[in-house]
Amino acid sequence: MIGIGIKSKLNVDNININIKKGGKMAKKGIWILVSLVVIVGLLVGVFGCTAPTATTTTTTTTTTPTATAEPINLVYHFSLIAGTNVAISWWWMDEVERLTDGRVTFERISGGTLGSTEQQPDNLRAGVFDLGEISCVYNPAQYPYTGVSVLPFLTSSMEAMNYAQYDWLQTPEVQAEHRALNTIGLMSWVLEPMEVLLHEPATTLEELKVLKTRAHGGGADALAAVDGVPVAIPWEELASSAERHVIDAAIVPVPITSRDNGFQDIFEYALRVPIYYFQWGLSMNLDTWNSLPADIQQIMLDIAKDSAEKNNEIFNEAMTGAWEDFAAAGVEQVTWSQAELDKFEQGGGPPSWEKWINDTNALGLNGQKIFDDFKEIVGKYGG
Repeated sequence: MIGIGIKSKLNVDNININIKKGGKMAKKGIWILVSLVVIVGLLVGVFGCTAPTATTTTTTTTTTPTATAEPINLVYHFSLIAGTNVAISWWWMDEVERLTDGRVTFERISGGTLGSTEQQPDNLRAGVFDLGEISCVYNPAQYPYTGVSVLPFLTSSMEAMNYAQYDWLQTPEVQAEHRALNTIGLMSWVLEPMEVLLHEPATTLEELKVLKTRAHGGGADALAAVDGVPVAIPWEELASSAERHVIDAAIVPVPITSRDNGFQDIFEYALRVPIYYFQWGLSMNLDTWNSLPADIQQIMLDIAKDSAEKNNEIFNEAMTGAWEDFAAAGVEQVTWSQAELDKFEQGGGPPSWEKWINDTNALGLNGQKIFDDFKEIVGKYGG
């Protein structure tokens, strides 16, 4: 029942009726009194009854009130130029908008307007934006569990690594890693293999070792393990450094991400030595997450379950066209003999793993168990 808020007060205390027995005035007064009683009764019936009982059957149409949900706009930030590297995040946002019928929308900002890649975890924690990409390659100290996934020469299968990344993100340890930063991890994926672009061909490991090579993550670990020359250069400065020959080579995702950034017009050679897979992950500020309705949270999580398969599809579809663009730009592919590949894998792989395990043990974590657990997950997908 909808309350109307009508209040009624009838004051009859000051009514003074002078009734004279036996006279016309008395009769008239009686009729006046009776009339007043009737009026009072009617007023009480109208205003004093809150739940009248119907004496006849009445057909009514009842409309159940439907709460109109407030629109939810979330600010997304990617610190670099968005391309195939984060196509999976844009697909995820598109699907969230579609499946919520526009109830959730995203303001998509890329290019570092709200901070650098290194600043992403802290900016997410502070709520500078609601969600965005992080990478353990750029922030290894903040993501020690995730860091195991970017060690060199763990697998040659991009598909296996994509599925392993998603499964690894679901483990209590990795989610606790995110929650310690006031975030929740929604997705984790990899790019195409990190290989080597060069100004001059390197046909053996010995020739590669002497080159000043831009590298980070597993690439830097592998080069350091074989006494190479890794050089730390931010992604944003890589193109200009390569054009000015400040570096001789670069370990980067080849060919798709490199093509998206124009590196086929800078380097002349592509060395086909898959070293590791660069990790990106989509995280959301935990306060933002907790403020979302449960049904919205579930939609977001359900879409994320398909992210590994979808990311594989995105990169496999883009691979052929990217290599064609490299060829059209005159980039020559360089391949090594199996003996040279084995030399690099054995020299750059296990020693890097052992160093990572020891460094992780020094943090008070069980580095060997973390490594073994992740390798088991990769193996489950054929990696």
